[in-house]
Amino acid sequence: MLAPSAPVLSWNDNTLSVNNSRMDNTHKEFIELLNQCANASTDDFPALFTELVQHTQEHFELENKIMDASEFPPTPIHQGEHARILTEIETLDTQVKLGEITAAQKYIRNYIPDWFCNHAATMDRALARHLKSRGMENSF
Repeated sequence: MLAPSAPVLSWNDNTLSVNNSRMDNTHKEFIELLNQCANASTDDFPALFTELVQHTQEHFELENKIMDASEFPPTPIHQGEHARILTEIETLDTQVKLGEITAAQKYIRNYIPDWFCNHAATMDRALARHLKSRGMENSF
């Protein structure tokens, strides 16, 4: 039996927490799915990737609604980043459903971990601070 591969991203309170328990829990779920995809067999990858895509769609949709409701000043920039990532992963999901998984695997392993760390540390942390300042930290 092969030992499980190392995760491509591990939760770290100091670098990834945005100090909002609901956002942090959603991010932990994302990281778990990301690692499952990164270490999945060829047979298991398609279903896990589709699950990651669905999780990301739901996560971004809710976050976009919260930004609108809280009148978050950089909403267009943050939502634009969500739209860009969704376009990329949905395009990859189409390829995966056609049997081509290599590009999606590389994206999961080589792009998303760094992107996510940067996104959480900048855009999501700013949103969490904004929600707290508006007394809406439990809205997400």
